Amino acid sequence: MGAAQMFGTRGVEATSIRELAKFSETPLGSIYHYFPGGKTELIAATIQWMDDGVKAILDQGRAHGAPAAFDAFIETWTHYLANTNYRASCPVLAGALEDVRADDVVISSAASTAFRSWKDLIAAMLREEGVAEERADALAWLVLSTIEGAVSLCRTQRSPTPLNAAARELRELIVGVLAVSPAGPVSPVRPAGPVSPVGD
Repeated sequence: MGAAQMFGTRGVEATSIRELAKFSETPLGSIYHYFPGGKTELIAATIQWMDDGVKAILDQGRAHGAPAAFDAFIETWTHYLANTNYRASCPVLAGALEDVRADDVVISSAASTAFRSWKDLIAAMLREEGVAEERADALAWLVLSTIEGAVSLCRTQRSPTPLNAAARELRELIVGVLAVSPAGPVSPVRPAGPVSPVGD
């Protein structure tokens, strides 16, 4: 979706509906037809689309274990950053941070729901492999906060180095935690390849 890439690259407030229509080669009237609520509705729909895409990627790797799902999550962001030449950050985070209108909770609510749904899915996968509920929730939040920060840092550095470093340390932590869980050590199976929620 062009909206996700533009919001992640230019920010929410700096992106107009007209510019988005030009970028995505979509008639301006069509955008207002499908999103009569204007920019706010479009941003919320973009966040929902990202939410669904990330959950699908995590679920895809889930069958191979939590580390494989983590790998799929990281590879998705690696693909996304490279595809935008390291000029974009997470569109969900962009929407959340730039929602400064106190009387409009639509965007912040959509972003909060997306992040919490990702956290819940990651935590559920960890619990399935024997991690205690409280520890699983804490690890899930750690994964999200670290990766979101690393993705933003990649933009400032125009390089995948921050994400690569964060992913390496997080994966080692996750595998270590699972190795001592009641379920025992897990197989280091990796998924076939990345599936980007933002397309090529």
